[in-house]
Amino acid sequence: MLENEQAKERINDQQLENQQMLHLLRNLQQPVVNIVNTNTNVNPQQSSIVIKSKTTALVLCIFLGWLGIHRFYVGKNFTGLVYLFTCGLFGFGIVIDLILIMVGGFRDKSGSSLQ
Repeated sequence: MLENEQAKERINDQQLENQQMLHLLRNLQQPVVNIVNTNTNVNPQQSSIVIKSKTTALVLCIFLGWLGIHRFYVGKNFTGLVYLFTCGLFGFGIVIDLILIMVGGFRDKSGSSLQ
């Protein structure tokens, strides 16, 4: 019987502790987060994109492709230098680029199609 009463007393003490903890947790002040939205919905990179001409790239590729000028025109400077030092990848790169420009598969540095 004494053990039963002690067990009940421990349970009551535990419940009291739980209630006190809940009371403390409820009274804790939550942190305040201020969010200031300064979004103007303007993408500066998007406004600086210049659409390159398919015709210009084709003419440059035909006449100056071995120098990689058409690659510099669309912003692909590294491959432009490769074409410059290898004479248009020994002529194979020029042929491939001509075909890509004509069928519309050639893209500028940002990945946009030529217009």
